[in-house]
Amino acid sequence: MSSSIKKVMLYGIMLLFVIFFIVLLTILERSNRLFINKTRKSDDITINYPYFRNKKIDKEIDIYLGNIKSCDNVNYQIYKVDNYISLLFKENSKEETINYKSFIFDLDGNLTNIEAIVSDEILLKEKIDIYLDNNNLNKNYENIHYLVSEKEITAILEYNDNNIKTFTPVSVNFNEIEDILKVRYEIDQGYVKILTTTTTTTTTKSYEGKKIISFTFDDGPSKYTTEIMDVLDKYGAKATFFEVGYMIKARSNIVLDVLSRGHEIGNHTTDHSNLNKLSVEKIKEKVEGNNATFKEITGMDFSLLRPPYGNCKQSIREYINTPIIKWSVDSRDWESRNKDKIIALVKKNTSSGDIVLFHDLYESTLEAIKVLVPYYYEQGYEIVSVSKLFEINNIPLENGKVYYSAKLDN
Repeated sequence: MSSSIKKVMLYGIMLLFVIFFIVLLTILERSNRLFINKTRKSDDITINYPYFRNKKIDKEIDIYLGNIKSCDNVNYQIYKVDNYISLLFKENSKEETINYKSFIFDLDGNLTNIEAIVSDEILLKEKIDIYLDNNNLNKNYENIHYLVSEKEITAILEYNDNNIKTFTPVSVNFNEIEDILKVRYEIDQGYVKILTTTTTTTTTKSYEGKKIISFTFDDGPSKYTTEIMDVLDKYGAKATFFEVGYMIKARSNIVLDVLSRGHEIGNHTTDHSNLNKLSVEKIKEKVEGNNATFKEITGMDFSLLRPPYGNCKQSIREYINTPIIKWSVDSRDWESRNKDKIIALVKKNTSSGDIVLFHDLYESTLEAIKVLVPYYYEQGYEIVSVSKLFEINNIPLENGKVYYSAKLDN
């Protein structure tokens, strides 16, 4: 056998080993996933759900999904806490939530309940009642849907008035109920007591006399998005996340989490393309393609667009069927990657009506947000989504028009 043939055979064997190794890694990676996201369509209902490859869990989910009737789409939120899986489904119709369904499973797939998490549900309900009392909210709810996350229990309180369901979420931090917790958890060092200060998303909030700004985050969702939302949530702040198509596909569960927490998501094209350099056909492909991806996951259309790099020249705006949102303050977090520089720049330049540009791609941005959010609340500000910012200032948003801020000189 010639030396050249031996070399070919050796290279072939090496290639087979490489392929085998890649396949093995793929199998192991998939086997380590708690679940995979799936989507099904039935009777014009788009249903997003987790598939666990566990007969007990998947059977319970199938039974629930099979009984869904009158809604447009179903999304979910899921957490693994210690040895339990907490799963919350949200049924939506015309962009309004009409029903919730919660599950708690152990890791063997057995269906359990909140008593697996806390030793005294009565005490947990007392904490919830304190919140309702302090916020002058109705305590006559009919049902509770629980979602257990890494740091807190969120109780979705269900009310029924003349067969019309309404919901109020109340979050109880683990630090509030550590004496009755049956699960292991990490102490939340950044915990701020909220039972007496936070209003719910279902009540009408008064902004009279308040200074209002909007924090926006581009290019996600990323590995930092959830932690950024955790900071915002502590103060009842809401933000707008302008998300890119390939990131939406990679982290669809975070997309659903952003919406379930009451934040806003806007279009940032499929792949962060510079629209000024594209033909009309390509612009539509990048913008409408991202909308299609978003709608497949959430059942919703984007209501806002932020063009990548802020580039959207006059000649192409007539082809954009949403308002175009730019910014009045650039944190330049993408440039400095420095927490202190980000904080200083934003504090120096931001005032009521401003739209502040961040990117949820960097740890330095997360660390800056941890300082900036409490700072602005101490200064008497409210941080709201872009759409809410314009609504509060009575400025109608028009398709194809560019907005930099909600100030009179916008």
